[in-house]
Amino acid sequence: MIDLRKIGIIFVIAVLLAIFITVTSDAIYPQPDYNDYCVPQPKADYQYDDKCYEELNKAQQQHDLVLFLSNSVLGVIAIILGLYLPNNRDLNEWVGTGLLLGGLIAIFIGTGTYFHNLGRFVKPIVIFTELMLVIFLVYKKWKV
Repeated sequence: MIDLRKIGIIFVIAVLLAIFITVTSDAIYPQPDYNDYCVPQPKADYQYDDKCYEELNKAQQQHDLVLFLSNSVLGVIAIILGLYLPNNRDLNEWVGTGLLLGGLIAIFIGTGTYFHNLGRFVKPIVIFTELMLVIFLVYKKWKV
C-alpha cells in the first residue's frame, strides 16, 4: 500500500530544499538590475545604448554562472547528506530521499539557468554527468 505521508514528506522536503538553495544563492549574489547598467532615456530623446546592454548581459551571465555553480555544489552536499543519513528509522529514509531529490532539483535548476551559456561541447558533458549521477543514485540508494 502506498504511504501518502511518505510521498508528501519527500516531495515537500525536495521542493523546499531546491527553492531554499536557489533563493539563498540569489540572495548572496543578486541578479543584476537593468537600472544599474542602463539609464532610462526620455521617450522623446530615445537612443538605443549597445554598451549598457552589453554590460548588463555580461553581468547576467556572471550571475547565472554563480547560480549554476552554487546550486551544483549545494545540491551535491544535499545528495551526500541524503545518502549517508542513517536508515535506521522510516523518517530518516524519507528525509534522506527528500534531500536526494531536492539536491537533484537544485542541480537541475542551476543547469537550466546557465545552460544557454554553456559551450556546445560542454552541454552534452554536463547533461551526461547529471544522467550518470541520477543512475548512480538509483543504484546506490534504492539498490534497484
